[in-house]
Amino acid sequence: MSSDLQGAVGQSVLRREDDYLLRGQGRFVDDLPTPLNTLHLAFVLSPYAHARIASIDASEALALDGVVDVFTGADLAAMVKPIAAQIELPGYSPNARDVLAIDEVRFAGEAVAVVVAESQYLAEDGLELVDVDYEPLPAVVPGRRGVNPAGHCSRRRRRIRHQGGPLPRGIRLRRARPAAAPAHQVGPGPVRRPAHRRPRP
Repeated sequence: MSSDLQGAVGQSVLRREDDYLLRGQGRFVDDLPTPLNTLHLAFVLSPYAHARIASIDASEALALDGVVDVFTGADLAAMVKPIAAQIELPGYSPNARDVLAIDEVRFAGEAVAVVVAESQYLAEDGLELVDVDYEPLPAVVPGRRGVNPAGHCSRRRRRIRHQGGPLPRGIRLRRARPAAAPAHQVGPGPVRRPAHRRPRP
């Protein structure tokens, strides 16, 4: 564990961003002026953790006044390369995924189509008109079961197995516990991080 992290665990950390927010001086993307002829995007997200995409019908969305176009994964595959993370860690298994899902979704909230419109409101209205037909498939829940080599894997090309034993952790518990001991309150049990956005039903 680094010395900076060792000093942060179990300590009150001074927040630096509160002052200007409390004074109403926060500035966000929506506060910036929108250039003329800007187009806006809204993404159609999968409600399933694992499913086959049987069909995508965007005809009603395209008929909506103000909607410029609707792209699927197959459309974008001809325009852009898959997203790939280059991480130099021992045992890291590199992988890449398409910008939008093609044929199959592999997690709840994965984008399957994108609506391009003249305003954000029109893009979101068009999003509601995109009809996606899914065929649900078995999902790995909870996520820790996904590291089991005998378990189901949704990758089309190959199984991804971590090399060298258990998945690495940012903080190993045996080193974090002594640092957290002086804290005012320590909670037992595992820590679970929820999805950053709930897909629309």
